[in-house]
Amino acid sequence: MLRRPDWALDVKEEELFANPYVVVARRDHPLASLRALTLRDLVRYDWVMPGAGTPRQQAFERMFSAMPRRPRVSLETTSMQIYRTVLASTDRLTLMSRAESQLNDGRALTVLPFQSPHLSRVDGVATRLDWQPTSIHRQFLDLLRAQARAFTAIGCVRPRRSSAPSRAVARRTKSTRRRKPGSSSRRLRAQ
Repeated sequence: MLRRPDWALDVKEEELFANPYVVVARRDHPLASLRALTLRDLVRYDWVMPGAGTPRQQAFERMFSAMPRRPRVSLETTSMQIYRTVLASTDRLTLMSRAESQLNDGRALTVLPFQSPHLSRVDGVATRLDWQPTSIHRQFLDLLRAQARAFTAIGCVRPRRSSAPSRAVARRTKSTRRRKPGSSSRRLRAQ
């Protein structure tokens, strides 16, 4: 996530793709059946969030800044596995990036119908202004840019109409399950 502070004048940021935060809950959460949500709907539930100062927490604070009361953060963690486990078994809510949400089990979790300009975020690369990349660095950045274009092209950062995993994610998940332990490391050495 790009977030260069104003004082870092010697840093250049290159945006690769938009990856906004979305509100995530268990699939059968009481809010999941509504067509559109308001902040008043969201403030009634407890949240799972990372600690103060993190970009996700800052987006959360901005989102509720105009509300007379803020929702209670009942669990602080940075572990996505804990997020997913807690969300699947409670009425708590959280913020995830759109890309993170598309890696969730669509049978357990869903993205709620809520949008806010406070949830925007961009992923990219930050470098020093005077950085002179080697040919390996340039190749890596070219691969990263190509992957970001492909990521955008297959819709990983666009809103999905259903909470089922996209075909690309489903394909990747199936191929990962079929792979024998250690096979990916052998394939990397062979390339």
